[in-house]
Amino acid sequence: MPETEIVRLHIRPAVDREIEIRVVSPSGRDGDEDLTLWVRSGFFQDGEPTSTPLGPDDARALWAFLEGFELRGPALDLRGLDGRTYTLEIHAAGVDESLEWWERVSEGWSDAQRLVDELLRLAGPAADGFWRRA
Repeated sequence: MPETEIVRLHIRPAVDREIEIRVVSPSGRDGDEDLTLWVRSGFFQDGEPTSTPLGPDDARALWAFLEGFELRGPALDLRGLDGRTYTLEIHAAGVDESLEWWERVSEGWSDAQRLVDELLRLAGPAADGFWRRA
């Protein structure tokens, strides 16, 4: 069975390196603890992707989070010339969402921001500089 992408995050700053984080399941089954984190960071996606198996605790925590994932309210329709564009896709645990926002999440989308923060934490040093601005 081919691996299944369950979560994908792509952050594109206007004039800086970008990052893409993917979580894949080799079985494609919800709840699979054998997950792999793929990270690519660089200018215009020139960075080489790295893969790291997620530990069972991180995998269980991610599944638990996805099972309770919820969005409230519509997306903000904001665009700008600088700042960051976020794309977040989730295709697992009964969630089938493809979200995009610029600079900050819509009110009621705190779960999306928490998932972004968790993926950046899991990506480790490759995600330095991508944390949400205070």
